[in-house]
Amino acid sequence: MKKTEINFRGIPGLILASMLAAGLVLALPAQAQSEPGISTTQTADPNPATVGQPLTFTVTVTNDAAPQHVGLKDFFPEGAELVSATPSQGNCGSGHHSNAVQCVLGDLPSGGSATVEVVVLPTVPGTAKNTAVGGGEHSPEISDEATVDVKLAP
Repeated sequence: MKKTEINFRGIPGLILASMLAAGLVLALPAQAQSEPGISTTQTADPNPATVGQPLTFTVTVTNDAAPQHVGLKDFFPEGAELVSATPSQGNCGSGHHSNAVQCVLGDLPSGGSATVEVVVLPTVPGTAKNTAVGGGEHSPEISDEATVDVKLAP
């Protein structure tokens, strides 16, 4: 029989050691926990896009948890010019980065959602990536990316 030595320090450790020795600590079965929170999805229109023509990212933030205050950070493609950011509720303003919009969407009930339309003008051809990060006061931040091909104007 192998002997295992456990070193508990201080009074709380002695109490726990005594409880373990007396069999007073119950081991409960672990339960799988699905953590409800915020989900973020988006679409891009048109796709493909054209340099100098409006490109709209429609971002939807859905609250899959208890009612909470939610927000959105949207990082539009580098080199694109922001035309507008229009939320279905709340307000949006410029973010901490030159290619970012930050929105305070207010309270969302459980199962509720808010939409933000971010319109930009692509200035260079190539691949444009928009990253939207939604979060709530009781939920971790969740991000979603949309990638769009941008071509030169005919």
